Amino acid sequence: MEEEAKKKKKEKRPVHEFDRKGIKKKAHANVRSHYVLLLFVCLVLIFIGLEYHTATTIFNSTDGSDSAISTAGSGALSKSGAGDVFTSLVEGRFSETDKEASKEMKKHEGKVDDAVLGRSRGAFASIVNGFTSGYFAVQIAKGIMNLSKSKDVTTLLFAILMFIAFFGIWLFIKLPISAVTRRVFLEARTYKKVPMHHLVFFQSVHRWRRVSLSLAYEYILEVLWWLTIIGGMIKVYSYMMVPYIVAENPDIKPREALNLSRKMMYGHKWEAFVLDLSMLPWELLSFVTLGVSDLIYGVPYRIAVKSEYYGHIRTCAKLDNVPNAERLDDIYLFEPADKELLWKKYMDITSTEEYVNSHSVEVQPWQRFFIRNFGIWLGSTEQKNEYQKLESMRFQVEKEKDVVNGDAYPTRLNKLYDSMDKEAKDLEGTVSAFRCYTVWSLILMFFAFSLVGWLWEVSLHLITDGVFVNRGTMHGPWLPIYGYGGIYILIFLNRLRKNVFAEFIGAVVLSGFVEYMSSLYLEMTQGMRWWDYTGYFLNLNGRICGEGLLVFGLGGLAIVYLLAPLLDSQFSKIKNRQAIAACLILLAAFNIDGIYTKSHPNVGKGITDYGGYVEAGREK
Repeated sequence: MEEEAKKKKKEKRPVHEFDRKGIKKKAHANVRSHYVLLLFVCLVLIFIGLEYHTATTIFNSTDGSDSAISTAGSGALSKSGAGDVFTSLVEGRFSETDKEASKEMKKHEGKVDDAVLGRSRGAFASIVNGFTSGYFAVQIAKGIMNLSKSKDVTTLLFAILMFIAFFGIWLFIKLPISAVTRRVFLEARTYKKVPMHHLVFFQSVHRWRRVSLSLAYEYILEVLWWLTIIGGMIKVYSYMMVPYIVAENPDIKPREALNLSRKMMYGHKWEAFVLDLSMLPWELLSFVTLGVSDLIYGVPYRIAVKSEYYGHIRTCAKLDNVPNAERLDDIYLFEPADKELLWKKYMDITSTEEYVNSHSVEVQPWQRFFIRNFGIWLGSTEQKNEYQKLESMRFQVEKEKDVVNGDAYPTRLNKLYDSMDKEAKDLEGTVSAFRCYTVWSLILMFFAFSLVGWLWEVSLHLITDGVFVNRGTMHGPWLPIYGYGGIYILIFLNRLRKNVFAEFIGAVVLSGFVEYMSSLYLEMTQGMRWWDYTGYFLNLNGRICGEGLLVFGLGGLAIVYLLAPLLDSQFSKIKNRQAIAACLILLAAFNIDGIYTKSHPNVGKGITDYGGYVEAGREK
């Protein structure tokens, strides 16, 4: 009897009755289903120090004043170095601050070793050293001093400039990212998939600034209420829903968002407080593990709980007819759209899919192997163009099919869709990038990439040292490592092309492997190095370094999604006979240069001679 009574009582429970255990259960399920994505967005929050500061202790741990990335997690200034410099500049002590910052900068630059976190050479090292030593801040102050000719004016202007800089970062970067995170969690609780391009939804609908202002308005009022202590404790829960309201409806005005949150939380503050109390074990676990538990699960789980609670409060507001609750109008953020409605809104996707399924280009099994695995086309140009067209359309369908099937949020059903940029409305992905390349096109692109790499390094050396140097191991205007790297990225990472992030990581790893092995091979066969990254930030045995790999990764994306498709489009206009002739001539010249280089390698100042820098450093 008692069990039946409990069962009946449960069935009669109002839809909006607070169910803390149910909310937590759904939150756990949400995090498990979208763990990688939710953890990623939360790590961004942790890294910029916006919330959950226990976890930032992992990022803030340093080894003393020489830490390369001290306090990167919380975004604060280090205890020594930049922090002291900033304080001294605000106090007007310019001369001694300049000396200390320069001394600290030279201390880092004078260290030459094979440590991975090298800080004596390279762009990354200069940036890290400039920030951590306070050198950049001093240069800004000196510039103001030269213009104002007044110490007091410089102090005032520097303080104002720094305030504007930090305030701008907080207002237009940190706060909107917080709202972006809430929207991602809201999508994740309703849909199986959350596409990465949804992270820029606010920017796509031109509401990034309004989101920033709404959250800033809420923050400032909350701070003012804390001056009354009791009022602050109450308003924390009154304004609790603002980030979620803004995430759902970025078009809402700041004051409307606050008033709506206050009305929604009327009569629910105590249950929200109890919900927070129930999360104390996670706070304790985070404290005991020095933030490790937050990094791997705690932060996404707590935000997921708050997201589920927002869903509960939103339901209550709708059922209780809370004034202005109609502003919470993104219904498809909380429930999947009707299949028929999706079909009508995405009719072009359906017709495109029908076209793709009804058309095909006959290719042999061995041809398909090279196409799918390496993106190499072995057939006629006419067949290639038709096959390429179908594959591009198929990719477009795959990108939006999750939406049509109800597995992802339907952006086109959002009321702000009409205000989106044309690029944002277009189907995601650069269609021209999803193509196959003929052997002749790849050979021509190899020389194009080699030439671009040669021009890049020659120009870089000309700008930094003021002299022309024929960079590279060979004598011709080409750096084959760039050519090989670009072609390897195109063919060996072909299967990753549909995922930009995976393509970037693959390009970094592959480029790093090629550069490392090339350096090792040249040193073993020629007895010398043509490049040495000793002292660069994040270097490995001086053969590869972090900033080089970053450039290669970004360059790889540029090659895959822009440069290679554009070049291939031009090369495809060349007749086969002319393309073959050009390839044979270039290959002949390249091989002749290679044979000559074996006995007469390209060496000298600015090529293999580093001015004794490396050797002197190793003798220390």
